Amino acid sequence: MGVEFTNFHRTLATYVRAFTNAGFRVSTIREPTIAPEELATWPWLDDELRVPNFIVYRLGKPGEAGA
Repeated sequence: MGVEFTNFHRTLATYVRAFTNAGFRVSTIREPTIAPEELATWPWLDDELRVPNFIVYRLGKPGEAGA
């Protein structure tokens, strides 16, 4: 990409603990990945099956609808 940057990896537990310490409830955690038909088109993305590129959290405050 022509830009240098540093990744800081954290465990899932670190993120969940930070959310709950801030008063949130974690209602959903999703780790979207590549679909098999997409992998057929872009085989170099096979590492996405091992380690997801994104984690999506659904958070709410206790007592809120959907929390």
